[in-house]
Amino acid sequence: MEIQTSTPTNQWTFRRIIVATLALVAVGLGFWLLYRFYQVLFILFVAIILGTIIRPIANWLNRRGFPKIGGVVAVYILIFALVTGFLLLLFPLVYDQGSAIINDIPDYYQSIRTWVQHSPNQLISGFNSYLPDKFPGFEKVIQSDTEMLASTELALSYVSSIFKGFFLILVTLLLSFHWTLHGPQSIESLLLLFPKNQRENHSVMITAIESKMGYYIAGQGVLCLVVGLLAMIGYLSIGLPNAFVLGLVAGILEAVPIIGPTLGAIPAGLIAFSVSPSLLIWVIIITVIIQVLENNLLVPRIMSKARSEEHTSELQSRQVN
Repeated sequence: MEIQTSTPTNQWTFRRIIVATLALVAVGLGFWLLYRFYQVLFILFVAIILGTIIRPIANWLNRRGFPKIGGVVAVYILIFALVTGFLLLLFPLVYDQGSAIINDIPDYYQSIRTWVQHSPNQLISGFNSYLPDKFPGFEKVIQSDTEMLASTELALSYVSSIFKGFFLILVTLLLSFHWTLHGPQSIESLLLLFPKNQRENHSVMITAIESKMGYYIAGQGVLCLVVGLLAMIGYLSIGLPNAFVLGLVAGILEAVPIIGPTLGAIPAGLIAFSVSPSLLIWVIIITVIIQVLENNLLVPRIMSKARSEEHTSELQSRQVN
């Protein structure tokens, strides 16, 4: 009786080894390119998002008689005017209050350290031995000539970084301008790489992703603005110093998922606690009220409005096509 041995079908042949090796090399090369050109990819990503957000506004202007390019230019001029107005009107206030917060950090720290030191709770007062006498990084240091030269070189590197930042912003705006005007045509050109029977499905998927991402970010931006204004009003009402900057921080950190509202309230809570422990309670109350309003009123209304605008935009684009 003969025993038959079956040859495994997944046996590694020379061809399969070559293919697997090439695939591994391609994956490694892809990660290297991603690391090497991450700034370029990030600029492209931001430009696509910005162009996706601006395109519905430009289309709305186009339907009301504006030329296509003229509507896009008008939107960018409006954005430039808003940014310029912020820099001219609000930036001095942000700078003054931000500088005041930074200069007062040692005083805030000493107030908190004194409270910990004199706390009747032994567990809390025990932490005093772990706290340094002065806040790290704010000690007055007399620099030598070598250190002053190093500081000068550091300042020049900051100036170089500022010019580089302006250049990157300009490139991002130019790319977003192109994507606003020619984004759909660019997507159609990329779809030519796919088989003809798959292009429509990929087109629908890419358009849906682009639309949902754009309207989500627009809705999130409105939400951050509203939360920042509410926080600023709340902090002003309780007499918290530098309320404008603290509200701005709360609005910006609102964009961070899940932990953003908590992170945004921490600077205000620390400053309130250094001024008066009772003021910290009011900061907590304001934060809770804002979160209740956000979860039950702001998020449903703003995000539902964004979804309805997205649905309207999809219908109009289908009618145009």
